[in-house]
Amino acid sequence: MSSITPQEIKQEFLKSKIGIVGITILGILIATSIIAIIAIPVETFQEWNNPGNWISYPKVAIPIWVNLFMTEKIPEHKILENPNIQTNSDGEIMLSSHKFGVNFDYEFFPNDFIYVFSSEYSESALLQMSVTRPDGIELELLSTSLPYSNTKTIHSERIFSTDDAIKKNLLLQSEIFDFDLEGLSAEDIVFSDTKTNEPLKGNYVFSI
Repeated sequence: MSSITPQEIKQEFLKSKIGIVGITILGILIATSIIAIIAIPVETFQEWNNPGNWISYPKVAIPIWVNLFMTEKIPEHKILENPNIQTNSDGEIMLSSHKFGVNFDYEFFPNDFIYVFSSEYSESALLQMSVTRPDGIELELLSTSLPYSNTKTIHSERIFSTDDAIKKNLLLQSEIFDFDLEGLSAEDIVFSDTKTNEPLKGNYVFSI
């Protein structure tokens, strides 16, 4: 009975192109895993498993490159940072304005928008949000008081476009639009033409 030597197994394996490709792919995967473990900080893995982080970076967000193959552009997921900040004081009253600009050039309405903030204050604080549209119309979105505090505190919060207060404020401004706003989301109203419920392209400035 003849035995097969390791050298013969090696020679037979090298003759198989599929086997070589398989080993190459396996080697690449192992090398990538090792590099990821070494190069990526532990905090990144912890954030990956934190559901709160997926609010700002949703799993279902469509990649930007999809629009390269679309005749009608789909709104991209954007994170707006570095706003234009203006601060004024009038006696004991401090006014701080943050303006975020975004160029909306899509054929569909966005799914939502979120404002994430942290504010340091004492006693009472009022948060107001509005948006100036490409047609010059300014829509009041929100006016709400932050939790009262006797001492200096830092309040962090996320405000979603699905907030009932935003929808209510938009309905109070329904005379601006030539169509019924009932049943429409806040995004479908904010980013809509006033004549027909179709996306209005151009520059929007959100003021907080």
